[in-house]
Amino acid sequence: MRILHLSASYYPDAGGAETYLQQVSERLARRGHEITVFVAHVPISSRFPADNHLKLATSEVINRVTVKRFEPEGHFLRWLKGFLRRRGSYRLLRMFMPLEQIDMLSGGPLNLRIIADALLYKADILTVINWSFSSIVYQGYLTKRLRNVPLVGIPLLHTEEEWSRSPLRGEMLAKCDVILAITDHEKRFIEARVPRYRGVHVVGAGVDPQSFSDRDGTQIRRRYGIGDAPVVGYVGRMQPTKGVVTLIEAMRSVWASDSRVRLLLAGRRFPRGTHQDREAVDFRCHGRLCHAVYRGVFRNRLSRGLDVSKARDWVADRIDAMRCGRWRRRSARRAQ
Repeated sequence: MRILHLSASYYPDAGGAETYLQQVSERLARRGHEITVFVAHVPISSRFPADNHLKLATSEVINRVTVKRFEPEGHFLRWLKGFLRRRGSYRLLRMFMPLEQIDMLSGGPLNLRIIADALLYKADILTVINWSFSSIVYQGYLTKRLRNVPLVGIPLLHTEEEWSRSPLRGEMLAKCDVILAITDHEKRFIEARVPRYRGVHVVGAGVDPQSFSDRDGTQIRRRYGIGDAPVVGYVGRMQPTKGVVTLIEAMRSVWASDSRVRLLLAGRRFPRGTHQDREAVDFRCHGRLCHAVYRGVFRNRLSRGLDVSKARDWVADRIDAMRCGRWRRRSARRAQ
């Protein structure tokens, strides 16, 4: 079966969505499916100065998964941005679409080549993952309309953030044939925005137990000079919006009651010299060293306590099931 994923970024870019998509894609490829990922080339590092951009190939095969990267700003988007600088342009476009849709399209990433190549690919299943960039979802929706291909949404919503609560995303959720949620909370969040929709399934994220088979906390304590001190740990990107700065500020209260406590930060760092790097990592916290581990210690996310081989293979099972339309029949029976 030919499965096409649309995403803003993919491995080797670092992030939860990127890791999740990589795991699902490679597991489906090992089952014998033809897996292709179209990436709008919006790696996390593209938010840094130009000299820190990742230099990634436009097309490559990673562990039997074909990855094709597109420029995030195609000719149409450049034209649209230029048009919107003209007086009266917003007033004119609002005759045809709401303001939120205009902002979505002009904000990008948007490249009509993605849609054209997706149509030529003739996928059996189309998935769109990581809905923080709604324009990616919209391009998936247009592909579904033009090719009549089953659309699977994997939104990975941050339910407390404004972008997840956008009415436009609610409309896009309703266009999906199936939606895969990571948690029960996300499922309820989606169902509240699409009340009569019955195609939401909780699949979880999972952890890889093999990564913890040789765990040795003593070695980590010795490596970073922690000794027998209590440890507060953080796992994630060294990014202010992920809460790492808030955590460091909160450590002042912890140290007020126990000065022996050490803070251990584990995750991918921002490029050296950027504002984010200075803000999130280069600390001497209250005179107590904040240890930072940048190469994958504690790199796995714990979600719903599921074995990754069950959770991510469950996702693969559900995508497999789309081929023979079993989900549609089940959803129809539930609606009756």
